[in-house]
Amino acid sequence: MSELDVRVIQHGPLVSISGHVRRSDPWAESTWGYLEISLFDRNSELIRRFAAEYFPRPMPHEYRSAYQPESRFSLTIYAVTRPVYVVKIVNRDGPVPHYTPKA
Repeated sequence: MSELDVRVIQHGPLVSISGHVRRSDPWAESTWGYLEISLFDRNSELIRRFAAEYFPRPMPHEYRSAYQPESRFSLTIYAVTRPVYVVKIVNRDGPVPHYTPKA
């Protein structure tokens, strides 16, 4: 998967992240997965990590077509205590885990 048009906006303790994902291989099977989103501060220390789903799921495709559909993801993170300098987004296979927020 590749992430496209990612937007990150921080207003005080609120961080909004949104964008699109698209399969890197248009002929790949549709899979259920999620995005792992990590927020880092100026010193590259992890602030928080979240799992986000993308919609529609799984990503539709046409057999032997170069058409690459996109899915959307969006989340708002509350109570971020430090300015965010880096956002890392990784695609993961499988069900969405439940992270325990780091204070």
